[in-house]
Amino acid sequence: MKYNNLVFVLVPVAFLFVCLYASGDFIEENCKKNASDCIDQWVSKISHGINRESEFGKMDNDRVNTSRDLAADGENQVPLFLNLPLLPILFASSPTLPEGECKRHSLRYLRELKNGTLWASRMFDSSVKYPEGIIVGHTRHYGNFDECYELNAKISRQDPHLEPEEISGRYCLIKIKYRKINAPPSRPSPFTLNFDPNESAWEAVKEKGDFRRVKRYDLELALCVPSSCSAEDVDKALKIPLRRIGKEKQVFIETSIKGNTCQSKIDSPKFSTSAKVYCYIIGSLVAVVCLSTWYDNAMKHEKYRCDGGLATDLLLCFSARSNIRSIMDVSYSHPGLDSIHFIRFFFMCAVIFGHRYMQYYANPMINPEYLEHTYTVPSSILLYNGPIIVDGFLGVGGLLAAYYLLKELDTKRKINFSLSIIIRYIRLTPSYAAIIGFIALILPHLSTGPYWSHKIGLESEGCVENWWTNLLYINNYVKTDKMCMFQSWYVAVDYHLYIIALFAVYFFWKLPRRLGYPFLVAVIIAGCIISFCVSYMYSVQPMWLGLPFMHEVREDPYFTEHYVKTHERIAAYFVGVVAGAIIYDHGRSPWRLSQPWSSTLFMLVVLVLGVTSQNLGHKYYDPNVKVSALESALYSSLHRPAFAVSVVAIVILLTVGEGLDFHHSFFKGRWVQPLARLTYGAYLLHNINQCYDVGVIRQARTFSLHNCFWDFVPDVVLTFTLSLIVALVIEGPFRKIEKIFISRRISKKLSPSGFFTNIPPAQEKIA
Repeated sequence: MKYNNLVFVLVPVAFLFVCLYASGDFIEENCKKNASDCIDQWVSKISHGINRESEFGKMDNDRVNTSRDLAADGENQVPLFLNLPLLPILFASSPTLPEGECKRHSLRYLRELKNGTLWASRMFDSSVKYPEGIIVGHTRHYGNFDECYELNAKISRQDPHLEPEEISGRYCLIKIKYRKINAPPSRPSPFTLNFDPNESAWEAVKEKGDFRRVKRYDLELALCVPSSCSAEDVDKALKIPLRRIGKEKQVFIETSIKGNTCQSKIDSPKFSTSAKVYCYIIGSLVAVVCLSTWYDNAMKHEKYRCDGGLATDLLLCFSARSNIRSIMDVSYSHPGLDSIHFIRFFFMCAVIFGHRYMQYYANPMINPEYLEHTYTVPSSILLYNGPIIVDGFLGVGGLLAAYYLLKELDTKRKINFSLSIIIRYIRLTPSYAAIIGFIALILPHLSTGPYWSHKIGLESEGCVENWWTNLLYINNYVKTDKMCMFQSWYVAVDYHLYIIALFAVYFFWKLPRRLGYPFLVAVIIAGCIISFCVSYMYSVQPMWLGLPFMHEVREDPYFTEHYVKTHERIAAYFVGVVAGAIIYDHGRSPWRLSQPWSSTLFMLVVLVLGVTSQNLGHKYYDPNVKVSALESALYSSLHRPAFAVSVVAIVILLTVGEGLDFHHSFFKGRWVQPLARLTYGAYLLHNINQCYDVGVIRQARTFSLHNCFWDFVPDVVLTFTLSLIVALVIEGPFRKIEKIFISRRISKKLSPSGFFTNIPPAQEKIA
């Protein structure tokens, strides 16, 4: 039995070596004389090589005849994307490969490949040869990353007296863009995702201006080369030969290689001193948590009880026992505000799902054509216009800020602006800084993969270079194209708007209500006017469309120049401020809406307005629909505050409405409050796991709703688990420390839970 298995393995391997040997006889004689002849002969022999298989009885006559026809006509008639040259051979035999160790190793690679040497065969085997699925959008082919990355061999030198030298693999992703030269202009016609099967294949591949479609003319192919070759060497070796081959086929070919997509094991990053210091700090915090928890538990016994001083209080801030009790504490005191816990958790899950969905564009896909067709389904706008959820979060943030600021003003008759800003900074920053440090210093060392150096390198580099913009909360205005943690723009926007709200709410409080509410409405109108003017005057798209920038959103001009800006989010936040003022004033002079009015308004404002504000954006995903600049600007300025109205209306109606018992029970589940307290950490953490997946994935994935769901569920579980750890080690302890040194001086009475309390809760929310 074992001999049968051995024969089964050796026969195809022997066949591969015979084919390579037959097609490589010219190497030693011609390559050194005229390297350009090598390219021609390899391309020609590969295109005819399929005919030789008939000698071994591997194909029937029909397939042999078909192969001969393709070989005879393929040079000029078969489209380039169906007849690509072999990149491994084209590279190694390129006349433009710079002189030096790289060229010497590449020629040695060709020679050993002809001889069937294992290391050379592995290098060839791990590279992409003939990519499939290009017409349907499968344009990214990763070969076999580990076969190349782990390749290491000792090879003999020409001088037998010298020690053998090492040769290892370097895995590169080659970007190849191509287009027909002098192609006739396309006739004006509606954009479509369905092409006539009897037309030229070029119709399905060439650029037509439809942003929904994956660019079939933009390939990314894996190539394994000797590690002595740099990305620049590979680019020089391929650029001119491919351009010449394309010219013969009336196709313009452009190649490019980013340095961080050409990686070798010998270039793995070293663990820096900064990374070691970071580990010592986190390790020390964990040790303090363990010590504090032990001490807190021991204090339950009378013999260990002692008088507590400042040092004891600081130590007990780190008690996991105390902090977990604070997180799990469930208390409901306000029918409307209590619903915010569910809203925060639900929207956080929606954010995780939306960002996971985006990863299907960042990863290679087998069936992107199916994903493209989802844009034509009207109900899909609930997903594709999902970023509008952020404005719901901003509305909730403004509501909480206004409610608790008004409560404080009525109690103390004044507000310390600078202290409020400092407290908010202290509460937001410790966890934020710890996660930035993890991404900058630790994450690059955790794995490898085809896109690891590019994706994780980009995330790490952004945090190494621009951490200070995040900690100053100016990252949505400074170096936005290299932002550390692309989702962190929201934290900066929320911080800015909270500061603005401090002064606006104080001014509102000083005014009589008949003037105060018009003042807040005027701020909302001003925010709408800003968005309208930006969209109308500069022809800015009214919403984030995503494509074709899903691979990296920081390359999207709309994202970096408009989507993340505070001044374009004012209206949604101040919708929440008005709602918070209404809810606070209702507590001073209670009035109730009747059951019919409550149910009707809930249906119209919460459901109809919320869904409509999203659905009206569907036309912007259809390139055949021509929308006027005025209509586009109106949607840009109104859809965000409209959605914020639909969200804060839940809180208002549950506060003032009658007959909403079902709604109360739905939004006030006891399970949701502890999870809602973890949403800040979840927001900061969730993208780490998703970026990790992009970096390590080896093969193309299949898009389906089933796969989306089963990616989403582990995302939620892992994200909230990590958020709990961050809350116990960093977030909870530092908030208690802040209360000891700052809040306790203001109010001698500490909240019973001491963790995630209403001082104000606006500072614990997330988006």
